[in-house]
Amino acid sequence: MRIKDYKQMMSYLTRPDPLTPKERAIKNKQNELKEQNRLLKKRKEYEVDTSSLEMKIQELEKELSEETMNKKTNPLDNIIPELTKQTILHDGADPRDHEAFYDPNSGLFTNKVKTASFRNAVDAVKWNKTINPNAYPKEASPQQMAELKGKMDKYKYIHGDKQKPFKKPELKDKPVRKPGAVPPKTNTVKMDSIPIPKFDPNLYNRAIEINNERPEQPINVPAPNLPFEETAEAKGTIFGTDAYYRRKRGL
Repeated sequence: MRIKDYKQMMSYLTRPDPLTPKERAIKNKQNELKEQNRLLKKRKEYEVDTSSLEMKIQELEKELSEETMNKKTNPLDNIIPELTKQTILHDGADPRDHEAFYDPNSGLFTNKVKTASFRNAVDAVKWNKTINPNAYPKEASPQQMAELKGKMDKYKYIHGDKQKPFKKPELKDKPVRKPGAVPPKTNTVKMDSIPIPKFDPNLYNRAIEINNERPEQPINVPAPNLPFEETAEAKGTIFGTDAYYRRKRGL
């Protein structure tokens, strides 16, 4: 994994939660309720006892209804965002300039025009949704999909398509031999087993004795065909190679 990919992964894993703790608890209970309803439907198909599961689903529904009832609603919640949006985005201002993003120098979420700053990501996300509701679309637009397709085609053109096409393995049935069938003939040659001789210690000792009784004969190495100056007889005399060389050089 490259350093850039590792940093991107860690920034995604350690990203701040855009929901408050209460909103996150409600969201978790809603997901749990969906899962319990799925299990209930599946158990009814197999005719399994679902009394305990139905009681648990009723308790979750009761908790969710109580939390939604206790949630305080402010009549100005829908009016203030619209007034804020109309006050800030006047004379055709670009909403992207007023969106808040994290600034590593200050440690705050600020916008380009430096008119708003937030300490946490939850308030920054709410501000961005108020200023520009299209900042967090649920699905990509056709223009974004076309741009993504162009980038992927360019990557394939430069680096090549490394993904190999999937080949479905061909399963061949092995032939089953019927009981009592004659096996097919093979071109094998039967070899007789070679007998391994037994070890005879007397024969081994006699071979050693014969070897020791044999007299050692000197090896006659033929003398090499050398000139007289390099032979052993001329070595150390005035006819040797060294004396001949010195005499020729006048030394």
